[in-house]
Amino acid sequence: MARHRKYAEGRLSRVKITKSDLQVYCPVCTRCFAEDPELCPECASPRPGEAWLPIQDASYHYLGKELDGRYVVDRFIGAGATGDVYRAIGTRIQRPFALKIVDTRRYGRQDIEEELARRLQMEVDAMSRLRNPHVVNAYELIQISDQIFVMVMDFVDGVTLLERLEKIGRLEVAETVEIVRQVANGLHEAHQRGIIHRDIKPDNIMIEQMPASGVFARVLDFGIAYMVDSVRVTSGFRGTPLYASPEQCQSSGSLGPHSDVYSLGCVLFHLLTGRPPYSFDRALAVMEAHVEAPIPSLFDFISPAQVPAEFDELLRRMLAKDPSERPRDGGAVVRELDAISRALRSRGLEQPGPQVPRGTDTELGDQDTSVRAPAPMLPGSTLSRASDISEAKPPPAQRIVRLVASIALPERLLDPPRRISAQFVGPGGDYAVLADDSRQLHLIGLKTHLATMSFASVSGLLRAICVDAKRGDVYGGGDDHCVYRWSMGLTSGMPHKVVDVGAKILTLDCHPDGFKLVIGTADGRALIYDLRTGRLEPIYITGLKVLMVKFVPNSTRVLLGCESGRLGTVVIERGKVADSSQVVELEPLDSFPRCGAVGPGGDVAAILEGTGRLRVFDMIERSAFLRVEASYAPLRDLAFSSSGSLHALGLTDEDLQLWSIRQEQLVRHLSGMSSAATT
Repeated sequence: MARHRKYAEGRLSRVKITKSDLQVYCPVCTRCFAEDPELCPECASPRPGEAWLPIQDASYHYLGKELDGRYVVDRFIGAGATGDVYRAIGTRIQRPFALKIVDTRRYGRQDIEEELARRLQMEVDAMSRLRNPHVVNAYELIQISDQIFVMVMDFVDGVTLLERLEKIGRLEVAETVEIVRQVANGLHEAHQRGIIHRDIKPDNIMIEQMPASGVFARVLDFGIAYMVDSVRVTSGFRGTPLYASPEQCQSSGSLGPHSDVYSLGCVLFHLLTGRPPYSFDRALAVMEAHVEAPIPSLFDFISPAQVPAEFDELLRRMLAKDPSERPRDGGAVVRELDAISRALRSRGLEQPGPQVPRGTDTELGDQDTSVRAPAPMLPGSTLSRASDISEAKPPPAQRIVRLVASIALPERLLDPPRRISAQFVGPGGDYAVLADDSRQLHLIGLKTHLATMSFASVSGLLRAICVDAKRGDVYGGGDDHCVYRWSMGLTSGMPHKVVDVGAKILTLDCHPDGFKLVIGTADGRALIYDLRTGRLEPIYITGLKVLMVKFVPNSTRVLLGCESGRLGTVVIERGKVADSSQVVELEPLDSFPRCGAVGPGGDVAAILEGTGRLRVFDMIERSAFLRVEASYAPLRDLAFSSSGSLHALGLTDEDLQLWSIRQEQLVRHLSGMSSAATT
């Protein structure tokens, strides 16, 4: 490590970490404050009990700290591709900053640590020269220790373009043009300075809604994602290659501004059609398509009435296999978009032809899909008569379940082959946690470059996993009747034994506030465990195995599923055990529940049955539900994101998959299908 230390100390001075005046924090959004308000100023959550939580009890190490007397860390934002991200307020310049704290030890190899430290400094040096407002700037790199660095960047208060796409499916032409033009504008200055992004994709583009000027796009992680890949070349092409240029998919390819133009063309295609240009269930097939497959037309997936033909012509140039046939850089893309806009105005077409209203059956039918699979009619649909079938076209299942990513399982799970006994997918599909038959846990990044982490094993086979994402704690339980807790930041040492419930544990869930667990057992009990008081209480007892338990957000209810297929909710009342008459029944399943998830508002639930069929329920109007045939996808777990999008974890013998489920469009049809679903 001496060479790494010498380099770092030669370029960076170490900063001093001290305590700030912030003393307490909100457990919901992690906002810190020194005063004692009734409501959190960030998320408006009420004060929990008599006092807010003390910062020293938080799982976020840098929360409430002051770095070098210049940055006061006041909120944990989340885990990024290369490190944890916090918000901080500048003491000299009173504005928020984003601090990405990178611990190079996470990769476990000295050569990677040294290369990562060197390239972090190079990237900050390069990006600090850019002044384009559509680029998230990096201002400086500071050092906490030999292996821990802090990148100071712009703080962006918005959502990623991927989150927006997952919420509404596809964008209108006018908004699409505005976003792509702004991104190309940001790329132009970088290209002029010889800087290539190399990872343009919807989740690297932030969208802010401005008060008076519409949307404002900013490019994230400028060069950082490629830097991480370049120091992990032994891992091969990692992540989702849906937006990679042909030259990126070939080891001999030469990268340049034309590579960013191609990736931006893939993003433009996705915004207009609701899907990337090439989508298959295996990453290698996608990469081969970028290199060899014909360039798709917009009008293979949407009506010519929805988008002017000029955009299809532009996309054919941006997606050209030969880099010399593409617009040469971001500036050229801006000029071509401006020329299209002028041509449309000259013809009196400020907007393209007739727009399809959002939420209609026409729009759902126009959106094609990523996965080539059978298209069975949705069971329970209103098409019940033979004459109806000949006159109407049901929405095929592959338009609803879409493969987002497919990565190879880590070698430690393949050699020797391990049987997966439990699995969990994190909110938004960012990561997965797997338990294998060696009784060990593994944390694997799905949307990020998070290195696989394995945790100490326990005495019994694990059958249930849940995660407290705010505190970074993983809970697991199984055959030895005990619930255990691991910390995501600590891979060594034995896990903490939380509670022994006296029976095999089949399912677990953690309350959004992180203070309670709900546990389902093989002897037919649903239990609540209070992590603060250590109190274990039954809330429901049945003669059947409890296979699924989920807290319902914004309520005191728990969603329960038993082996018979019975599904319902029960109210949590301290010291009381509900009987069958107090269970609010939902439409029974055709088979046992394999897993489930409840939306962040508590109004929608998704259940995966043992047959592989997926059901989406309206939790308010309990008769409204929709069956989705998804058995061709190897789904194993479900998760809603904070924005309401639904993801599923898929698992094959060799691959870990992330699937996106367009439940927002399905929910719009629930009320119209409820009468058919109950007949």
